[in-house]
Amino acid sequence: MSAADTIAEELEAAPAGAASLCDQAYTVLKQRIITNRLPAGSYVDEREIALELGMSRTPVREALIRLQSEGFVVMEPRRGVRVVPISPEVMQEVYDVLTGLESMAAALLAGRRPSAAELAPMRATLDEMAAALADDDVERWLHADERFHRVLLTLCGNARLTEAGLRFRDQIARAHLVVSRMHPGPGRSTAAHEELYAALLAGDAEAARNNHYHQRVRAGHALMDTLKRVGLTNL
Repeated sequence: MSAADTIAEELEAAPAGAASLCDQAYTVLKQRIITNRLPAGSYVDEREIALELGMSRTPVREALIRLQSEGFVVMEPRRGVRVVPISPEVMQEVYDVLTGLESMAAALLAGRRPSAAELAPMRATLDEMAAALADDDVERWLHADERFHRVLLTLCGNARLTEAGLRFRDQIARAHLVVSRMHPGPGRSTAAHEELYAALLAGDAEAARNNHYHQRVRAGHALMDTLKRVGLTNL
């Protein structure tokens, strides 16, 4: 894939209506941070990004200010803009918040008794996870799992919960992808997601909430145990 194709693909992640140059720069930079193309601790070259995107440095700087307000980067005097690492302590705090938000999202969605058609995007991610497991493709499974959680938040029907949940998922996405590759469990997580899907279709809000709460707690413990085992202190 050429550099131009890569940038075009990154820009496809922009939300509808994100036409400003600042929005475009923000989308590209955020995607690179989340996918570790701009790894934790690295410095962002504003001039290089501006040249790549065919724009001046002003919208790139505006995008970086926005990313700093969201905790992705920090502007260091006389040094530049650095991608902020995530410590195990911060990761645990974010997981705690996401556990609560996603469990509530599951209960809200189940309470509406969604149809199979409404849950089709979630069904698609589950089928993708099953296919990835069959092919022993961990990377593919991880990306499908991330989409599953984002679909859950998006379909819950509470716009503020959706916004907060997606923001927190963005904050730890890069760390989650790194750590998740280091511990087993995709099969167990997939099974738990299938149980949640069944509870959602049945309109069982309590089962949906409890299922997802216990799955998130278990997954969080597994990830934190992995961090301790391998000695990672920043991601």
